[in-house]
Amino acid sequence: FPVTITGIGKNLFSEIERLKIFGKVIMINRKNGKTTSFISGLRAPSGLYIRSESPTTLWVTDHGPRGGDELNIGLYGEDYGWPRVSLGEKYFSDVELNNGESRIQTSFLNHSGFKPPAFSWTPSIAPSNVIVLKSDYGPRKSWKKSDLLIGSLKATSLFHITVDNREIVRSVEQINVGDRIRDRS
Repeated sequence: FPVTITGIGKNLFSEIERLKIFGKVIMINRKNGKTTSFISGLRAPSGLYIRSESPTTLWVTDHGPRGGDELNIGLYGEDYGWPRVSLGEKYFSDVELNNGESRIQTSFLNHSGFKPPAFSWTPSIAPSNVIVLKSDYGPRKSWKKSDLLIGSLKATSLFHITVDNREIVRSVEQINVGDRIRDRS
């Protein structure tokens, strides 16, 4: 059954653009309180980490539909595609506006035309928080400074992500914990 939305106008696409109703990361100027959209096109961002040492990097985890969970490198002004594209799969019928005049047409299993994720998971892991290691860690210091750790709700695991000096994902190690991992701070 299509979900019907009433009262937001005849053209859903223009309402999306006018209201900017989909996920984004906002930058706030601490001096004057003004906000700027930093990145857009996120579906349900759940983890955000700003690495302040050079080069400054914004890491964002995002939930996709039925897979297509993403790890993104947040670059100013970039659009990561939601609701137009997703590497995940369709849950249900398109969202219908009023009498079927407009629909959100998401292109599933595809990310063309938008900033691709640094890494994605299918099936879904339900990523939560993301942190960046500040020093080498482990018995043989096998986890290196700048590696990422991502918690998972659905996969009940911790994911150790190795990235190179250009922020390209080189390896993903899943460590089963057996419980949902999230930051409660």
